[in-house]
Amino acid sequence: MTGEEITEIIEKYRKLAQTTERFNGERAHNYERFADYLEDNNHFVDDDYYETEEDLLEEFKEVESDMGAQWDNWFPEGDDDDSISDFLTKE
Repeated sequence: MTGEEITEIIEKYRKLAQTTERFNGERAHNYERFADYLEDNNHFVDDDYYETEEDLLEEFKEVESDMGAQWDNWFPEGDDDDSISDFLTKE
């Protein structure tokens, strides 16, 4: 994919986020995150490895899944207290 094609996809998902916001905030947030991911990582995704928008979306889903697993490892769910602050203040 070319940089121009990726820019078009970013614009498409930003517009989708704006039009979807009042009907489905979570979906709009997902569209926005995908656009942010492409924008922040365009130097990595601007190559021949990704041929379609679906390829980019699959890569994004993998990255999100990996990040979710890392987050769970860093901040495991504990008792009713905020496990993140427990983790950060642990001696």
